[in-house]
Amino acid sequence: MTTAARGRQLRPGQTSRVHVYDVRTGEARVVFESATVLVEAPNVLPDGQTLVVNGNGDLFTLPVPPAPTVLSEADLMRVPLDGVPEINNDHVLDPSGTSIVVSARDGDLYRVALPDGTTSTPAVRITDAGSVAGGRKFYLHGIAPDGSSLAVIVGGTPAGGAWSTNVALVDPETGEPTFLTHDEHQDDGCLFTPDGSAVLFTTDRWSTEPGHAQLAALPLSMPGPGTGTGTGAARRPRGRGARRRCCRPRSSSPGTSGSTGSRTRRPTAPICSTCRSSPGPRGTRRTAASSCGCFPAPRPALRWERPRRPS
Repeated sequence: MTTAARGRQLRPGQTSRVHVYDVRTGEARVVFESATVLVEAPNVLPDGQTLVVNGNGDLFTLPVPPAPTVLSEADLMRVPLDGVPEINNDHVLDPSGTSIVVSARDGDLYRVALPDGTTSTPAVRITDAGSVAGGRKFYLHGIAPDGSSLAVIVGGTPAGGAWSTNVALVDPETGEPTFLTHDEHQDDGCLFTPDGSAVLFTTDRWSTEPGHAQLAALPLSMPGPGTGTGTGAARRPRGRGARRRCCRPRSSSPGTSGSTGSRTRRPTAPICSTCRSSPGPRGTRRTAASSCGCFPAPRPALRWERPRRPS
């Protein structure tokens, strides 16, 4: 009996290459090439000399060779994935540089220690995709600058409904998701901004044709009680050139959680402007008195601005 190949495979005649780009000199060069292994999603380790890639359902490290050397599949060094099923190409480096979080084909997220050459640490499962009726899948895309939260797309099929994808933040310690969107619109590719104050993602919620997704910015710092403002309905860009606009998160006031000050703060969940509640574990209401039906389907405002031209 033939064993099914792990991971995505190259088609006949295809070649997989990894390029590196020097942002200071503008020089680009090929550092890896293979006609047998499809490698994807390269990350750069803090040393600046080692890449992490996935291929054949596994994870590998790859040293960046001096020019003009081009490495091959023989130079890939496998990262031990003890207890982790086949992975896909969604993985992010922990800011500490000591571990990496991966998405597996079983729909769960796992934390894997990067090998130090002396010991092998078993992987830790973060989420529990099978705990929800009908099942769900976690697709990892981003991690907060301080490592305190994971930005994921959660896919699932509600009872009697169609497959949907929503943006959520996952606590890497408990695995509990907090949904930022929870509706019929298809969302994908969520990432934190460098200061951790907002999440960027693609969505079709303003598209009139299938496949015409746009970029959305979702601020994570919401006004507190007594301000007269709060979480609003999703808004699309308007006016001349709206389709060409990209999103820019509006910073919150200095000293508030998620502000764009010198310190990186832990992202906070949205707060409903009607009942002042915030989402609890797995989308449930954290405040018992919450009765407006805002969760588990929060609708945070999507703020849009015309991008500024470089001076």
